[in-house]
Amino acid sequence: MRSRNFLQIIVFDDEASEDFIPSLNALNIPIVASGINKDIENQSWFMKDGDPNRNFTAILERYPFEGPLKLLKKIRPSINKISILTTKNDSSDIIASQLLAKFKEYGNQYSDIKLGEVIQSKDWEVWKKAIKSKKGNNEAFWILVPWDVYQNGKEVSIKDIGTFYQRESKIPELGIVNASQLLGMLLCFSVNSEDLAFEAISTAITANNEGKKLRDIPFKKVKSVRVVINKERADQLKYTIPNEMLDFAKLEKKIPLEYLR
Repeated sequence: MRSRNFLQIIVFDDEASEDFIPSLNALNIPIVASGINKDIENQSWFMKDGDPNRNFTAILERYPFEGPLKLLKKIRPSINKISILTTKNDSSDIIASQLLAKFKEYGNQYSDIKLGEVIQSKDWEVWKKAIKSKKGNNEAFWILVPWDVYQNGKEVSIKDIGTFYQRESKIPELGIVNASQLLGMLLCFSVNSEDLAFEAISTAITANNEGKKLRDIPFKKVKSVRVVINKERADQLKYTIPNEMLDFAKLEKKIPLEYLR
């Protein structure tokens, strides 16, 4: 059995990976990159599996596509169109482009839900107009990144966005970040930093125990997704949450509106 005493570096986030992996890789120390949103092939440090100069692998941060739409359709079968609402920054650009690519892969429709409008803006007035304009029983929102939204040069707090949203929105929504719970989203499918770190560490330990080089371990998508169902929002929309859904999701009966950036 191989020793568990080994040196391992975890590099977390796209920017940190860009800054540190090239130099750390040259030291011949095993590295696992995690929290990688960008397409891996476009990274300056990308090397193919098995490259003798590669001393790392990566856990890619990717948000689920099929599961959220299936669950939304099950809760509200009349939904056949979903619009994307998000800010305009690097993270938002990456995540939005990945979701749009998935829609394109499925012919702009999945689970009988087609892609509607894509609203990407830092302007709070644009957000308010979009939120108030969607009213159909067949519509839903997919809200991606709710930060970096501004009014008169000042960032609008999650509390203020959530208060307005819960008062004005008449349609169900999917969220992808923990803050989505604070906004009052009906369903939140988030990728948690703790889960990313756990998978990165597990990958390193498994490789060490099995005598594998990290260069031979393919880059892989994160396996863990945290699902939260907002019971308060479901009650507001007069939706019934099927009992079988409660077996795999956390049920929030009341969502505190706090601003935690």
